[in-house]
Amino acid sequence: MSDSIGAPLDVLKGVGGLTHHQLVPLRRHGVETVEQLADLVDGHRDNPGGSELSTVENFGVRRIELACQAIDQWRATAKEPK
Repeated sequence: MSDSIGAPLDVLKGVGGLTHHQLVPLRRHGVETVEQLADLVDGHRDNPGGSELSTVENFGVRRIELACQAIDQWRATAKEPK
């Protein structure tokens, strides 16, 4: 994962059911921002069997589903007019 500036991963706590326990494996994998996770989710949707998201240690099918849902909700909220 490359360093990148963006929304901290913590903004997803509670979004789509993500908790501290879902976020820890992502951080250990080097994911620190929502944008980085969004890139992994997009890659997973393009190639579920060979995605980087599917290689995150202790991040099984249910956690991948939660991450995808959280990113979808985050994107929908980010596009809403303020």
